[in-house]
Amino acid sequence: MLPRNTEVVIIGGGVIGASILYHLSRRKITAVAVEQNELATGSSGACDGLIFLQSKKPGTHLQLALESKARFEHLQDELDLQVEYRNPGGMIITENEDELTAMVSLVEEQRNTGLDVCLLNPHEAREMEPSLSDAISGVTFCPLDAKVNPILLTLAFISWAQRHGGRAVTDCEVTGIEVKSRRVRAVHTTRGSIEGFVMAAGHEGDGVALSPGTGALIAELIDMGSTHIPLDEFALARFHP
Repeated sequence: MLPRNTEVVIIGGGVIGASILYHLSRRKITAVAVEQNELATGSSGACDGLIFLQSKKPGTHLQLALESKARFEHLQDELDLQVEYRNPGGMIITENEDELTAMVSLVEEQRNTGLDVCLLNPHEAREMEPSLSDAISGVTFCPLDAKVNPILLTLAFISWAQRHGGRAVTDCEVTGIEVKSRRVRAVHTTRGSIEGFVMAAGHEGDGVALSPGTGALIAELIDMGSTHIPLDEFALARFHP
């Protein structure tokens, strides 16, 4: 059953929405996540679960990736559920000299920011991974790159939140957003209306794109009083023509 009001409504039951619900629940902020299908059935149920650092350009993207990676080190213990997190390191393969030249430049930038990443020649790469083709021109390797099961992670976030006052409602499609003076007043769904709002849409929504680790950042902003998070103009037009 959908409650009539809450401090925060989260649209989306993928890993992003689940992460926000978890971090809000840890801060004792009442929140409800609404999902039009089942949990983790969108992008979160189809992605590869890579926690890759070396694919990010130095700057905001790499900094967010580093923050997310740091959260994963102890997250499984916090959630008290298995999420299949492991940290074997990762490679990016280059197949020709043009690709190798581009990666040399990127690796130099990343190393200058403090990321532990290096270039390996084909022989060194095959010593680490014998199944690699003889035709490769080289690889980059980062020992910090990791992997997680995104479905288990989503469900673990939701499970912890539900045990501590959070709510997740499935089969609950958003049909409209009531806006007054450019502030969200209510979210209308196929299962009723509810007051309170923060957007966390996946690939089918035109909302804010966030990495799982930024659930903590969103929760912190809300806890500090920033309960109005500006909507993307396209998202606003979609739900409130």
